[in-house]
Amino acid sequence: MKSAMRYGFYILFGYNQQTGFLYPLYNTWINGVYFPAGMSIQRGPSFGGLDLYQLAGKDVAATWVGPPTNTLTIQGFYQ
Repeated sequence: MKSAMRYGFYILFGYNQQTGFLYPLYNTWINGVYFPAGMSIQRGPSFGGLDLYQLAGKDVAATWVGPPTNTLTIQGFYQ
């Protein structure tokens, strides 16, 4: 299995100031749930009980899967 790399939260996620929603900048898997790039993530527990809004700003452990899918798999968050 490929080793996870450490990324800043806002390298991987954007924040829409008009709607107040976070969205992935890349096609992303989080806790078994897929979100395409640009899709708004609703507030509250998602991803099997994980609330991404409470983790905003924390560094992220993630791996990339290259072509043809170009997806990011988040493996955890740093405290």
